[in-house]
Amino acid sequence: MRKVIKKGFFTRIKSSRFDGNNFVGHLSHLHDCTVGRMTYIGSRCTFVSTDIGSFCSIAADVRIIAGEHPANTWISTHPAFYSSNCVTGVSFTTANKYNEIKYVNEERRRIVSIGNDVWIGFGVRILNGVHIGDGAIIATSAVVTKDVEPYAIVGGVPAKKIGQRFNDQEISFLLDHKWWNKDLEWIKNNAHAFEEIEKYKKLFIQR
Repeated sequence: MRKVIKKGFFTRIKSSRFDGNNFVGHLSHLHDCTVGRMTYIGSRCTFVSTDIGSFCSIAADVRIIAGEHPANTWISTHPAFYSSNCVTGVSFTTANKYNEIKYVNEERRRIVSIGNDVWIGFGVRILNGVHIGDGAIIATSAVVTKDVEPYAIVGGVPAKKIGQRFNDQEISFLLDHKWWNKDLEWIKNNAHAFEEIEKYKKLFIQR
């Protein structure tokens, strides 16, 4: 498959890998990311240190939020009290006492991972340390603060599960077969069966 990457105006991409047939919209910024095949990203999006799977549909104005402040036990949330490298130039500590960045994969320095066939609506915010499972849907303007199960539908601030796309047995079936890993010719020849789960299951029952 020839790798085709289409970009909008004033799009900035640095130290990122694309698997092919991708689109990144106007004014979007990607740094240190991996993007699976057939995934498109809308305008004004920001992704940093993120793994994005294949066949994802990402609307405009979706952003990764990197960094957190202590909220429960510390008297102040200001980094001067817990970071030796405070941006204001003044720190009251010589040691870093709080992990501001949460990783889904610390070895690879990944702060967010997004599965395959994920649909993310307009204006979504995703906090660092979050994994979004395969097939999930994130509703418009949601703020995702914790992991999202495969094929779950979540929405709200903070995002909560409001439904799921299929029943548990059907979800297990789809996760076992991982259609997004099949070659494009197979997908093209069987695209008619993607209209509903029962049609898709028959592809494998007949064999």
